[in-house]
Amino acid sequence: MQKSVQRPDLLKKSAQHYSSWPRVDAIRIVWSESREPPKDSLVSDLFSYVESASRKSTHMIKLKIDMHDEDNLNTRFKPINDLDTNAIFSVDDDVLVPCDILVFAFTLWTSAQDSMVRFVPRMHWIQSEMQDASFPRYIYGGWWSVWWMGTYSMVLSKCAFLHQKYLDLYTDHMPVQIRDYVTHKRNCEDIAMSFLVANAT
Repeated sequence: MQKSVQRPDLLKKSAQHYSSWPRVDAIRIVWSESREPPKDSLVSDLFSYVESASRKSTHMIKLKIDMHDEDNLNTRFKPINDLDTNAIFSVDDDVLVPCDILVFAFTLWTSAQDSMVRFVPRMHWIQSEMQDASFPRYIYGGWWSVWWMGTYSMVLSKCAFLHQKYLDLYTDHMPVQIRDYVTHKRNCEDIAMSFLVANAT
């Protein structure tokens, strides 16, 4: 789960929602703003939500905030050493997927664990007016174009089930130029992960 320093209410709502899913083993929050650690009140609320969900569950749900030294979108896919499961549900703090859809998506993922099961379709378009047709430029269509046209060209991993092995591939084996681009542009880590999984499978 991605954090947002500016959106603690979204983070709390997200943690409360996903900890209520019966199959969840742990909530991991990626916190990449070392200059502004999470406030004690936020941490207390997060633990309260998870403890409350654990009392209704058959097992204890773990909560951990993974602190990182840099504010970098690549930290979203850094390997996590103490995971007890192969399945990771990576999600931004502003995305809430209903639990019944999570159950369906997780069932799909367990049948093909090398793949990613994703939720966020997007569209790209070739720019209509180009000076040089041999080098087409693409523009990002966003959700509205998916809804309007009823089609998509990619599915982002801002909300996805994936195998934990892809965290290692992303961080330690993907070409460094791609991670550098993500760092510089502060964007496209989800597209990079999608291409990485497609290439691996």
